[in-house]
Amino acid sequence: MPAYLYRLPAGRLQGLGAIALGHAIVVEPAFLRGREAWVLAHELSHARQHDFLGPFYLALHGVLQLTSVLICLVRPLRGYPPQHAYNPLERAFLCVPFDVLAKGVLPTGPRARELLAAFGLAAP
Repeated sequence: MPAYLYRLPAGRLQGLGAIALGHAIVVEPAFLRGREAWVLAHELSHARQHDFLGPFYLALHGVLQLTSVLICLVRPLRGYPPQHAYNPLERAFLCVPFDVLAKGVLPTGPRARELLAAFGLAAP
């Protein structure tokens, strides 16, 4: 099933980054800069989660984000936004975890190219 990419006008909703709402992916252009393929692969991973979990996805994701933020109040995880740090839908149960973006060094090599190709994306 296709996904639809919506780029926000520059300067709008700064700090949003990117969000997948079903098969609609909304991105802040500045967040994409230099890592387009990996951000899109991560958000397309969320679209797959949505396909699997159906109508429960957004509610579950919201609860897990809130839980992650509360845990971060006690035990912050450097390099991760609070809503992602302890959220398994961001870090464990998807094809391209947020860890890929948080580490600052994007994956390379044949396996990285294969993973991106599985999402219809090309390595930079």
